[in-house]
Amino acid sequence: MVDKELLEAIGQMVDAKLAQQRSEIKADMAQQKAEILEETTQNMKVLLDAEFTPKFNLLAEDLGVLHEKIDQIETKLDAIETKVGSHEIKLKVIN
Repeated sequence: MVDKELLEAIGQMVDAKLAQQRSEIKADMAQQKAEILEETTQNMKVLLDAEFTPKFNLLAEDLGVLHEKIDQIETKLDAIETKVGSHEIKLKVIN
């Protein structure tokens, strides 16, 4: 009986040690997962910034150019409307 009790005690010690190791492994894995997720997120931010920031800057520049051209067209259109309006007045006076 002593052997059986000794084996049971050894089994309980092994089970306790395995449970502790499992717990430690789970904690290590959770920490590694968090570190990997943080590193991946940081890499994605860097990649997105490097990839999209220049493109957005170019779009903003293009929009600025378009706004300038629209302003020029509006100015020309105002000038044309003024000229047409003065010609209409002259035609009315002649008729």
